[in-house]
Amino acid sequence: VHCVWWAIPAPPGPLDLDALRAHVISEKIPGLSFEKKKLDDRGVARLVDLDLTYLSLKECRRLTDVGLGHLARLRNLGWLDLTRTNVSDGGLR
Repeated sequence: VHCVWWAIPAPPGPLDLDALRAHVISEKIPGLSFEKKKLDDRGVARLVDLDLTYLSLKECRRLTDVGLGHLARLRNLGWLDLTRTNVSDGGLR
């Protein structure tokens, strides 16, 4: 079985989460990549009502256990990258 993920990278520059959310909803985009962006716990909380199956937060160093708690509400999330974030082992439990 092969899986193909369709995700869009967050645009360069400052994040406009309102515009990005609107685009994800209107185009029914199942995945987002925020690699190396300044996304923090509050920003992650604004993603939880999206129907995401893929989310890369790689190197989002402002993400902590608090933000990870918000992600538990993403019921269809099947792939999550937390490489080089400030999420602790305890936050993963």
